[in-house]
Amino acid sequence: MSKWNTLMDELEKQLPREEFNDWFSVLRVAQEDDTTLRLLAPNEHFVHTLEQSYRPLMEKVVGKLCPGLAFSFISVTKRLEEEEPEPLKSVGVGLRPGLTFENFAVGTGNEEAVGRARDVANSPQHADHSVLLLYGPPGVGKTALATAIGYDILRNPENLGVQVRFMTGYEFSAEIQRQRSNLGAFRVGVRTPDVLILDEVDFVGRKERHTTCQEFRALLMHAIGREGPNQQLILTMEKHPEETRWVDNGLTASRLSGELCIPMRNPDAETRAKIVQIHARLMGIELPEDVAWFLAQCTSSPRHLVGHVRRLSLSVRDRETELSIEFVQRFLGDQLLIDLPPLTPEAVIYDIATHFSLEPEDILGKGTEHKVISARATAMYLASKYCHPRLTQRSLAKAFHKSVSSFQRGVSFAKAENAKRQWFWIHLKHAEKMYRSKRPATLLEEKGLNKRKAVSQYQ
Repeated sequence: MSKWNTLMDELEKQLPREEFNDWFSVLRVAQEDDTTLRLLAPNEHFVHTLEQSYRPLMEKVVGKLCPGLAFSFISVTKRLEEEEPEPLKSVGVGLRPGLTFENFAVGTGNEEAVGRARDVANSPQHADHSVLLLYGPPGVGKTALATAIGYDILRNPENLGVQVRFMTGYEFSAEIQRQRSNLGAFRVGVRTPDVLILDEVDFVGRKERHTTCQEFRALLMHAIGREGPNQQLILTMEKHPEETRWVDNGLTASRLSGELCIPMRNPDAETRAKIVQIHARLMGIELPEDVAWFLAQCTSSPRHLVGHVRRLSLSVRDRETELSIEFVQRFLGDQLLIDLPPLTPEAVIYDIATHFSLEPEDILGKGTEHKVISARATAMYLASKYCHPRLTQRSLAKAFHKSVSSFQRGVSFAKAENAKRQWFWIHLKHAEKMYRSKRPATLLEEKGLNKRKAVSQYQ
């Protein structure tokens, strides 16, 4: 092991993780022999901070582990002035392993975001926009895509010497508070990397400290630059900047809104099936396609899907069990009920029409045949009982192309017929069983027809 690696191990023990990552993990060896160690720093400001704040600690560690070793810091600029340096290696700090473009499922909800991400990854120092903001609800893959950009940049041989740093909004805020007496050192740490990935920027905006928001806005202005981009920023948020509360009365939101803001939406069933297959492969299990589709239709949350796959992978290794839909239903059990996406009126209409050998148009129409009336009343009753609780009777009536009073009469008719007529009771119980059992896919999805519409359509 080299002397520098030995010193790094000791420094890592004595310093907080964030501080070590900021000031020592980015250093590279310019020269090392039995008596000399020269460390390459990004710039002169970085060298000055190391000399002022960390030389005593370095002397103590060197004296303990490598007595007689003379060490010094030198900036990249000074090194270039002295001699032609060896090619610098790209450096990545804080990136989570495994999150690459190859392991990212592309679908209708993220195609634009993936395209823009690849553009930045291919040319981080010459991108059209110095700020790329990915926003969307939790679990849609914002962090994974931002990290994939970082890994792709580091793997590209044309990006030798490029530094990439990943940090969360919480880490950004905590670092400011930790170095509030020396904000200059903090600014060097976040402005030195060529590419800074800042995850969950919402936290910075919500933080009830104006200093945090001011430093973020200053970082943003530094990246944009007056005479051209100085740094590539990749940011993630849950909402568009204009929809997020900022403690600086919207100044940061206004600035961010003018940058490249790309939405990411919840994945459809096909994309969720890809997510299941990718994570199954990463966890070393072979998942049949029908099982992947079954899980994809059980939940709209990619995070829940990954949790299911992780449980299944452990079960397969322990029991050497063959994966099938029946085994998944039995093994995951009640967990599937928690994840089941809300039922929509459209799905109920299609299912009940199929059960009664009718078309959905028959239920939505004005037909007065007894079979049609019974099917319509059954669908209304089940929709009122099992659809999303946020849907009001007015919303449900709109989905059935009926007035509220007509919808209420349909529900009352179903209840009355259920009490009086055994044949209706049998039909209703058979249809209701589909939703009591919380089956993961409606006939609508199994037949590959129109996907369920969003709840908001009926509101």
